[in-house]
Amino acid sequence: MILLPTFETSQMVKRKGTRRRVINKKVVRQMLTWRHFDFKQRLIAKAREYPWVKVVIVDESYTSKTCGWCGAAAQRSGFMASRRAAFFPESSPVFSDKIAAPQFYFLVRLTAPFYLSRALLLQTTRKNLQLFFFFRIRFCREKRNRMANITLDKSKTAFLLMDFQQGIVSRIPGANDLVPNVQKALLAARAAKIQVAHVRVAFTEADYATIPSTNKAFAQVSKYKGATDGTDATKLVDALAPIDGEIVVTKKRYGALSTTDLHEQLQVKGINTLVISGISTSGVVLSTIRDAADKDYALIAVSDLIADPEAEVHKVLIEKVFPKQADVIDLAALLPLFQ
Repeated sequence: MILLPTFETSQMVKRKGTRRRVINKKVVRQMLTWRHFDFKQRLIAKAREYPWVKVVIVDESYTSKTCGWCGAAAQRSGFMASRRAAFFPESSPVFSDKIAAPQFYFLVRLTAPFYLSRALLLQTTRKNLQLFFFFRIRFCREKRNRMANITLDKSKTAFLLMDFQQGIVSRIPGANDLVPNVQKALLAARAAKIQVAHVRVAFTEADYATIPSTNKAFAQVSKYKGATDGTDATKLVDALAPIDGEIVVTKKRYGALSTTDLHEQLQVKGINTLVISGISTSGVVLSTIRDAADKDYALIAVSDLIADPEAEVHKVLIEKVFPKQADVIDLAALLPLFQ
């Protein structure tokens, strides 16, 4: 929740005996008002992209730093004057420490399903309130995942593990956390009898010979021969090794579908939904999501089962690009779907 106060330039004038900001020029006030209006419109438009974000336009009293728990200050706080009696009829303070009106405003406007009981709230201290906001942030992430309202037909779903091979995983920061997370999802998929497909990249000498110099990325692969089939670099990591009944394909370019028969194998099995994991976000994951979307698959990208050597690139793709063609969730939201 974002509290955005109104912008009152009429109060920004020089007054005798005060130290208020001096803005006597009408044109300057108009310019500031326009800048605030422009910011407000941009903020509201941006918030619409995230269903769990709410912008609330308030007056100055709602964002005042004045304490709302002593009588005089409560009268000066528009929020406290109109809301305090509704939530706390007693006149005694409910917090051991004084707390600003904005914090209290946040507290009572929370939409979490686990409302604090009134008895617990009466015992809350400032430290406890900070802990409550910490848990609220965690709830917001869970709420964001649920907003997609995803349902899975397990018989028509495939879990893709892409490029989890030794030569690639070793180059990814945080791989020690990534692989165990993917393993959890893999075990859950197997337990739910969801089709699993492993995608790897490897080349034979004949494959290297067919790569033209016009292919900027793979011409370098051909030159240095760093992904030769049969070497340790092309072997899938032990923790994610395939078992009988799981699809394994070897690709020659970025995407999992363009140079393999994976699409044909999935169609034979009646698969119409793909759960995506892989390395890297800007490589196989991006290419596969684009290609699979064009082939009319329903797509679920699992944010913490995907990684990229460049954190900023990963963030932009996960937050800005992938949501246009896939539902983006995390492992905590995926596991219940697999159960």
